[in-house]
Amino acid sequence: MNEDGKKRVPSWVLRNEEYLKAFVRGLVDTDGSMYFSSRWCVLNFKSINKEIRHLFKGFLNNYGIPTIESGLGINATSLWKIKKYLTVIGTSNLKNVIKFLEYTENKNTVRSENVKEKLETYKNTTLPYHY
Repeated sequence: MNEDGKKRVPSWVLRNEEYLKAFVRGLVDTDGSMYFSSRWCVLNFKSINKEIRHLFKGFLNNYGIPTIESGLGINATSLWKIKKYLTVIGTSNLKNVIKFLEYTENKNTVRSENVKEKLETYKNTTLPYHY
């Protein structure tokens, strides 16, 4: 927090590309989601902090991942964008890995509440996962 009481991203994170990637990965892993269906593939991140949303959107755009803003959310809305995100940034959230791999490799849509059924299959997955 700064003197004004607002949360800020430390400058040392912003100056180091690997720290920034880890920071963005952490945002999605904790306050984001991935959704796959026959109609939609969406990577979503929500935050009430406008600075964090702006940083997240700018970071993805800098890596050629276009986004759409919707209220407090930033969305990347196609499979190629999610693949690029996972290539550049990756995820340490096994739930996201399971949902992604089940969709891309098995054409299976796994809802968040059904991820536990797949844990045994993916228990040896190395995290962070990169596509």
